[in-house]
Amino acid sequence: MLYDTIQSSRPGMYCIAVSYRIAGPLDAPALFAAWTTVIARHPILRTSFHWRDRSEPVQVVHHDVTLPVAEDDWQALTPEEQQQRLTALLLAEHDRGFDVAAPPLMRLTLVRCGPDHHELVVAHHHLLLDGSCKPLLFGEVFACYEAIRRGQPFDAEPPQPYRRYIQWLGEQDLRAAETFWQNELHGFAAPTPLWSEARRDSMATRDYDEHQVELDEQATRRLRQFAQASRLTLNTLVCGAWALLLASSSKRGDVVFGATVNARPAALDGVEMMLGLFINTLPVRVRIAPTTGVAEWLRTIQLQQMSAREFDFAPLSAIQRWSDVPRRLALFESILVFENNPGYGSDSERHGSVAITNVQAHIRNSLPLTLRCVPGRRLGMQVLYETARFSPETIANIAEDLLRVLNDMASDALQPVGGLTATLSENEQRRIDLQANVFQQALRDKLSRRSRGRERNE
Repeated sequence: MLYDTIQSSRPGMYCIAVSYRIAGPLDAPALFAAWTTVIARHPILRTSFHWRDRSEPVQVVHHDVTLPVAEDDWQALTPEEQQQRLTALLLAEHDRGFDVAAPPLMRLTLVRCGPDHHELVVAHHHLLLDGSCKPLLFGEVFACYEAIRRGQPFDAEPPQPYRRYIQWLGEQDLRAAETFWQNELHGFAAPTPLWSEARRDSMATRDYDEHQVELDEQATRRLRQFAQASRLTLNTLVCGAWALLLASSSKRGDVVFGATVNARPAALDGVEMMLGLFINTLPVRVRIAPTTGVAEWLRTIQLQQMSAREFDFAPLSAIQRWSDVPRRLALFESILVFENNPGYGSDSERHGSVAITNVQAHIRNSLPLTLRCVPGRRLGMQVLYETARFSPETIANIAEDLLRVLNDMASDALQPVGGLTATLSENEQRRIDLQANVFQQALRDKLSRRSRGRERNE
């Protein structure tokens, strides 16, 4: 992540900008004071990264940092105008990025949208925190906020330092991890091609964009029921659906993509109370089994991922070296991010005298294609993509196929996997035929206009 940030020409690489809608009367100075107190408590929030003139990069903890904060007032705007301004603010904060050598790698913007309605925009570099830290961080910030409002000292247990996790990582057996990942990836020698019909979007105003879709409540409920009855997680269902889409587009029966995992080690005492970066990205290898029932095939994927979690501490750079894919190539070009953390869904989250009622996020990583899933009453999905690689039409087709596969999965646990891939192939052929018809009609219209022009000239 640090390497990608340094090498990228885009300042927003691995910058996360999230807006939290806060309902209830809010004391802005008390809120900013609470954030300052929490940053002072946790060394990880006062760190920077340095690599120049060093044999290896280091993360440096600073004694004091000043948190940048800003305020704005949008009460005179209509709700539609407020949403437009919020979207623009999130994009601007994301694209602004951070100099990872200049702490703190976090800043806040608080916008008043009504008497009891604020938007809190938190921007930070991913090197500091991952989504698993959000409940702990916000719980502590708002507990401190309530104490400040009451004029009481903030009484909390001393934080668990992130340094202990770094030490634990250094004690792990990489030789056992190497054996596992070599066996897991043996014979996979080239990255899975992405959609062949992808083309440059010459009209794009950004180099990275997103497309959002969601399953409605009824479909999401049906998918959850299918997962529960089949002893599967919702994450596994999405993994299977994404593998089917990649297999269909690449015409391969053996695909690999990346998936983020929360790698907090249960064996490390107090790890659940630490702030820091605990996620890792692991390769997920899926072999398509056309004659196997959908539920049975998905259980195979789930068991495979459970085995991989025993070695989730291994760095992706090392796993890449242990694979048969040449080092000049990426092990994968697409990644699945499944948010299992409270507060990222559509449900309200109470914090003392206020509540967080809505969350919006802008995230940018180094891969050309990312599927981000946010479970809630409706399963929300974002397809994040490089506009130099994909057109909006291609991404919309991918999202449409993804929704269809998830719905089809839930309809029959015993149906063979091959039935789902056949449906995907039929849909793709229909799109190709439609595009061909559109092209042919445009060509006929053009020839007809030329013919009419010649007749008028004669």
